[in-house]
Amino acid sequence: MRHTPRQFHTSLWAVAVIALVASCVGRIENGEEPATTEGPSSSAGTCGARKVAPSALRRLTHVEYNNTIADLLGDKSAPASTFTDSVAAGFSNDADSLTVSTVLAEGYLAAARNLAATAVKSLDRLLGCSIAMRGERPCVEQFIRSFGKRAYRRPLDADEVEAYLAMFDSARPQGMVNRAVEILVATMLQSPNFLYRTERGEVQLTPFEVATRLSYLFLRSMPDPELFAAAESGELADAAQIAHQARRLLRSPRARETLLAFQSEWLGLEELSGVQKTTRVYPEFSLVARYMKAETSAFLGTVLDRHQGRLDTLLTGAETFINEPLATKIYGLPGVTGLAMREVSLDPGRYAGVLTQPSLLSIHALPEQSDPIRRGKFVREQLLCQTLPPPPADAQIADLPPPSLRASTRQRFEQHRSDPVCSGCHRLMDPIGFAFESFDGIGRHRTHDGGGPIDDAAEMHGSRDMDGTFRGVPELARRLAGSQEVQECVVRQGFRFAFGRTETPDDDCALKTAFQAFVSGGLTLTELMVAFTQTDTFAYRR
Repeated sequence: MRHTPRQFHTSLWAVAVIALVASCVGRIENGEEPATTEGPSSSAGTCGARKVAPSALRRLTHVEYNNTIADLLGDKSAPASTFTDSVAAGFSNDADSLTVSTVLAEGYLAAARNLAATAVKSLDRLLGCSIAMRGERPCVEQFIRSFGKRAYRRPLDADEVEAYLAMFDSARPQGMVNRAVEILVATMLQSPNFLYRTERGEVQLTPFEVATRLSYLFLRSMPDPELFAAAESGELADAAQIAHQARRLLRSPRARETLLAFQSEWLGLEELSGVQKTTRVYPEFSLVARYMKAETSAFLGTVLDRHQGRLDTLLTGAETFINEPLATKIYGLPGVTGLAMREVSLDPGRYAGVLTQPSLLSIHALPEQSDPIRRGKFVREQLLCQTLPPPPADAQIADLPPPSLRASTRQRFEQHRSDPVCSGCHRLMDPIGFAFESFDGIGRHRTHDGGGPIDDAAEMHGSRDMDGTFRGVPELARRLAGSQEVQECVVRQGFRFAFGRTETPDDDCALKTAFQAFVSGGLTLTELMVAFTQTDTFAYRR
């Protein structure tokens, strides 16, 4: 792409018109029982011939933008933190969400100018050579090649180098080298080659494109020096070397942050910041909400650090992290003092991993009461990957039953779902959600509700391997952890995060490969992410 000084002011606007690739996903369309999404192990068929779905053109997310700027320029000002994005398919890196509005384009323009102006204050360090010692033009050409390679995650073409040299020459008034270099930097930071993860390999990705996919999958940033060196040497054309690099990157603190972000977005835990509770019913919520988030972050981090993100530990683990406010206001545990989070073991007969974290239970509840509908819907959509049918066109959406001292939540919601118009959908959610009735609207364990003892008997309909009755969250969690349907859903959720799009039938072989590696690797998230790098979907594009 060639830029002139005049185009410096307008080149960014081309970013907004780049078409994005849309993907499709199977849905439950009709009937009372869900036609569950077919799993990768049963639908992939024979994976002998290479079959790759169209690749999405992926713009850098705002986290990726900030990380890349920090690694590229050493600038940790995080300018994209003021930008906004929508979320599709539950993940912030979904390509369908990452369009460029006029407002965002203006943000990129302002950020590029500010970053470039700051960078040229230390010109020799930015250029990587001394103009006084080496000469102006050789030094600038070296900078264009080296900086351009890192910014675009690939070596620049000869015509790109020529175009940027011409820009430097025309933008440089006498004695104003700094200003000309500033324009070069600002222009590169606005280029689609920087803002998008562009790929130009005909079928198989180039080694530099593989390095870029690896780095943004695990680090959410540009390739590090070792990845660049592996791409330069051609090592990344080999699947074993790709796996080696993936495992190396997994040891980075950035990779831990990435896997934590995947879990948080998959489980919808980011929604906690927008949750509001009725002060009259839950006066303590405003005090403990911030600590709920810290508790879940610590729990997820421990599952990663000690167990590589094992699915059964995530769903059934009885350890968590609490401080004095959580101990007194939520758990009712004595002997915990101070605001620092400390690890405690909980009663496994009451608590089960992330499913009984107060953060998740607060999100999936109403402002003044628990909500079997939301909690059952969460299990269906996030853990079984089922899409629930919408309400009938003629359905009258009634208010949910208000809290009562004379009737339990279960009794009131049983009446609510007795309406034949609503029962088709609600029998898919409510009977699962009743398993959570031992927990109130902010995740406190309880034994009574509405003047009577809790009834947490529950039932699953429309699953492939979990149908039947059970009681309480711990039993639900054990069933979920042992379900192949849930394991396949985790693979699908991981695929959507790893590739920035929903799966298509052309991805069945990749899903099957990843599922088999996920199972043989002990159902850990780390092995799942490595497995994605070993698929044709990762190494090829269409």
